[in-house]
Amino acid sequence: MKSFLKLFTFLFIAEIALGMLGVFLTQGVYVNFLNTIGYYLMLIISLPISLIDRSYPFYAPVPLFTALALVAINVFIHTLLFRLIFKKK
Repeated sequence: MKSFLKLFTFLFIAEIALGMLGVFLTQGVYVNFLNTIGYYLMLIISLPISLIDRSYPFYAPVPLFTALALVAINVFIHTLLFRLIFKKK
């Protein structure tokens, strides 16, 4: 359980940072190549919760607490998948 919480915290911080980077690359840069990288970065980070609604979790028109809860749910799913794929034998 302790390693799960460490991994969850690491992924949560990493996904917030990558989300900010993705927004910067799609909104603030006018180089087409970097815009494409930012778009695909946001697409990968947003899965699987973006399958419910395309605006989830980063562009959802919801209060901040709800948006953070959506990101936490998404990171929880990513943590479970990461542990299943890379579990120690």
